[in-house]
Amino acid sequence: MVRISVRVKAIIGATALIVLTALMLNIFLTRHEKKLIQDNILRKSLSVTSTLAYNSEYYVLTANKVALETLIEVVMREHDVLYCSVFDAKGDALASRVKKSISQDELKGAVIVKEYPYENQRVFLKRFKATGQEYCEVDMYVVSGARDASQDEFGILPALNARTRQENVGTVRLGVSLSSVIELTEEARKTVALLTVIMILISGAVTIFASAVMLKPLNALTKGTHEVAAGNMDIRIELKTGDEFEDLAGSFNAMVEKLHETMVSRDSLANEISGRLAAEKTALEAKADWEDSFNAINDMITIHDVDFNIIQANKAAESGLGRAMSDILTNKCFTSYHGKNYPPEGCPSRKVLQTGEISVTELFEPRLSKFVEIKALPRFDAHHKLIGLVHIVRDITERKKMEEKLRAALKEEMRSREIMTSMLEDSSQIGEKLERNLSELKQAQAMLVQSAKLASLGRLVSDMAHEVNNPLMIISGNAQLSLLDNSLGEEIKKNLHIIHEECNRAKSIIQRLLMFSRPSKGEQKPLDINRNIESVVRLLQHQYGLSNVKVYTQFAKDLPPVRADEKQFQEVIMNLLNNARDAMPGGGGGGGGGVIDVSTSLDGERVKIEIKDSGTGMDEATLVNIFEPFFTTKEKGTGLGLSVCYGIIKAHNGELKITSQLNKGTTATIILPIAQGGI
Repeated sequence: MVRISVRVKAIIGATALIVLTALMLNIFLTRHEKKLIQDNILRKSLSVTSTLAYNSEYYVLTANKVALETLIEVVMREHDVLYCSVFDAKGDALASRVKKSISQDELKGAVIVKEYPYENQRVFLKRFKATGQEYCEVDMYVVSGARDASQDEFGILPALNARTRQENVGTVRLGVSLSSVIELTEEARKTVALLTVIMILISGAVTIFASAVMLKPLNALTKGTHEVAAGNMDIRIELKTGDEFEDLAGSFNAMVEKLHETMVSRDSLANEISGRLAAEKTALEAKADWEDSFNAINDMITIHDVDFNIIQANKAAESGLGRAMSDILTNKCFTSYHGKNYPPEGCPSRKVLQTGEISVTELFEPRLSKFVEIKALPRFDAHHKLIGLVHIVRDITERKKMEEKLRAALKEEMRSREIMTSMLEDSSQIGEKLERNLSELKQAQAMLVQSAKLASLGRLVSDMAHEVNNPLMIISGNAQLSLLDNSLGEEIKKNLHIIHEECNRAKSIIQRLLMFSRPSKGEQKPLDINRNIESVVRLLQHQYGLSNVKVYTQFAKDLPPVRADEKQFQEVIMNLLNNARDAMPGGGGGGGGGVIDVSTSLDGERVKIEIKDSGTGMDEATLVNIFEPFFTTKEKGTGLGLSVCYGIIKAHNGELKITSQLNKGTTATIILPIAQGGI
């Protein structure tokens, strides 16, 4: 649809109104002018006719045709007179003169236009068409007697002398052409048309000028609305017209100001909502991270209030207690852990709630059938008011069993020594045999001690990891909560982000330490070799980087699994990597640095693992003794690392081979059979 502007509409409407008015005025003036001309001719015709009738009264009565012809000749001198006739009372023509012949049919077709009464006589005005022109015929009676001039409609008939009676003695007929009327009317029409055109042009120019003047403020308002629609809230319209447009401009400016304030309020509200949503998202992410870390801990952890109610528990607690989470959270802690209706004697939770200090105890819990270490940590609010505690239960059954085995082995050693001493006194041969047995026993004892040390080291690492992980969680949580405070500066927020990221990195390292510190259960199951080696490398990579030792891995894709104990396998890989690190120039202490290449491949029905270093290598004399227990080239070595690794690989039906060249490095090769059935 074509769009027409207001200005064009106004001009079109005004022009149409002016044209219509001019046309109506043209028609009215033309008709009025024509009527005036016609009336003027009629008056003239009536005047001539009445004069002729008045002057011919005597000649009609005397039938003096010559005199009548003379009178008619005078009348015919008028320009518009076409014919003139005088009839007697019987209707016989006494005298007649015609400028142009008119047929009888045309005379019969004439119609009476108007009748003018003069007392007892009548004046007829007729109009007819002949030869394409219009004519008027005036018939007037020749009356003998007085005429009353007051009855003369046109005021042009002379008064006649009063007589005793009035009588029609004849008739005067005058034919007058209307061609002059038509010519004068046409000229009047042209004049009026010219005046109409001039008036239309003048009116159009005035309309265009007026519309331009009136539409200027309207255009300014339209432009202002477009600017506002485009988002420009600084637009203001200044009009000094002193009329409604000035008031409209003021209202427009007030509206824009109000709209600007509304948009500023809306943007501020949107920013506030966006900030709150971002803060809520960060809080939810922080909560999710905390819950993931909380549930990833293998120790049973529950959070209690001051009334011994458990308000939160991790997945390990749900699994260890063998109860649904909803059941744990609706019972007292002593009911869930000990199956009692009151705190047992020596309860660490009660001690913490009484003293506000950390409490640690070890005991055998019959309900769980485990030796456990229970650690209770107090919880305080912002005003340092005790609001509950954190209850951590760690399974130490394996450690207790190891300690019991160690005590039994030491006791057996003492008894064996006494027996061997007694036997040595009787026989040197038996003594030599006993010495060999004693040596083997010492080796076993050393291995047991070393294993106990490793177990103790694992517990120490686990304890340290837990002790470090708890404050890290608090630091990370506080950093995340502080990030929700919009009043903090950008530099402080940047530092808080760094604290949060570093806490997450430290937490990741601690999780790997916890994984490696857990004792092996001796269970062989299908393992993903690449993933386990990658876990060990990630754990050691940072430490090796400090010694300028780089570790590169190249794993075969789609490598089938092997059946092995995960902890023992990781222990072997870690031991071999540590030996490779120690073989570097400077002993891996950061002096010379070096490179360790770790690769996996498929060798028929077996998986091959190679750990190759760029260290100092070994000579033949050293290479033949590396698997001997207690043989070591290190100043602080025990000589048990490779022998333990060798025993573990043999127990998994595998092979461990070491090849080395002096000053060219060493390669350790592990070959393990593929597990049947997959992972």
